[in-house]
Amino acid sequence: MEGKLQPASELAIARTVLANERTLLAILRTALGCFLGGAGLFKFFGHPAYEIVGIILIVISTVILFV
Repeated sequence: MEGKLQPASELAIARTVLANERTLLAILRTALGCFLGGAGLFKFFGHPAYEIVGIILIVISTVILFV
């Protein structure tokens, strides 16, 4: 039985894989939300303060996505 995993070990590996996928999807959702919020502020409001905040959010979203 050295080469085979026990059922409990297989379930633990499956849980770990699913948890990693869930974490990756949460990070992508956060990056997309920041990007859309920043693009919305930058595009639809003409005030310079909103444009600066929009640019900052877009930069933050790219950092979140690539880190």
